[in-house]
Amino acid sequence: MIRLAFVGLGWWGKELGIAAQILSSKISFGGCYSLSKEEMREFSTKFETKSYNKFDEILLDPEINGVVLATPHSQHADQIVKAASAGKHVFVEKPLALNTAAAKSAVKCCEDHDVILAVGHNRRFSPAAK
Repeated sequence: MIRLAFVGLGWWGKELGIAAQILSSKISFGGCYSLSKEEMREFSTKFETKSYNKFDEILLDPEINGVVLATPHSQHADQIVKAASAGKHVFVEKPLALNTAAAKSAVKCCEDHDVILAVGHNRRFSPAAK
């Protein structure tokens, strides 16, 4: 069982929560975080999970195995590095980073800490992407 915390709870963050809910019985909801208290309250209620006051609180929680990032693109690389350094697996929405150097740094950090990094791309199965 992998216990996930969802970060960034706008429209797409909620969609990822729905997908995770039906994707596998091996996924459980460990928590959520957003700058919006209303989004956190809605997500927490819908998925019956706790809310965190800060992203760093998620990273300190030993019960959380991974994070799902649906945050602004400019935050991805730094959040990946922080999560990987804390030993958390990472699912991040595209883009991985805003430049090659940041992307390579994030990937290396995940490799160095032996955590899985997955990058979501919701059109990967469309005919145009094949």
